[in-house]
Amino acid sequence: MFKYSLIMAAGKGERMLCLTKNRSKALMNINGKSLILYTLEQIKGIIEHIYVTIGYRGNEVTDFISQYGEFRFINTNCKGNAWWIHHSDLKNTDEPILIFPCDIIAKIDIDFIYRNYQKAGFPSCLLVPVIPVNGIEGDYILGEYGKVTLLTRMKKSHIYCSGIQVINPYKINRIINAKTEDFNEIWNLLIEKKQLYYSDIYPHRWYSINTPEQLESAKKIVHP
Repeated sequence: MFKYSLIMAAGKGERMLCLTKNRSKALMNINGKSLILYTLEQIKGIIEHIYVTIGYRGNEVTDFISQYGEFRFINTNCKGNAWWIHHSDLKNTDEPILIFPCDIIAKIDIDFIYRNYQKAGFPSCLLVPVIPVNGIEGDYILGEYGKVTLLTRMKKSHIYCSGIQVINPYKINRIINAKTEDFNEIWNLLIEKKQLYYSDIYPHRWYSINTPEQLESAKKIVHP
């Protein structure tokens, strides 16, 4: 089972600057609960080592999250979203790390994700797809037999990326020599080497928040 997890909370929330100018996106309030807590509360006490990437308004995020326990923080300010894979103290970790963006709300089914990771043969990277949700953009997944052949927003398929994924930094650093800092670049390099996998469709309701409109919609359908 997973010993490590990482929540990505370093982003500025460019499409929500009217709201994130004064508060981290991770701390946006959804029906009385900060957005990041919808994930953090589900994995706390189950996964031993929980990391959080911080950047924009990082002190605000660390101060808030530290109220809920002891977590490890990776400062990726002014870095790409995948910088930590090559440069942090996790770079030599030969273990699967369960990755979540801070801006999703979903039931976290660790058993489902791990079973699929095991079924895929413990790859360097496994994406967890969802059925597209009306009004939420995403990278569509094209592939066969569990291997991704293309990630695109130009050609639709029946599944797209949820943002949930499993990463083994040690394996990625052995496969990819380039010190890329961006997940899209990493995924494309893994596709070239036929090393990017995807799981079965995530069986639980999923929602992502990237705009003020999505934030308001979430308040109508999400319960703390």
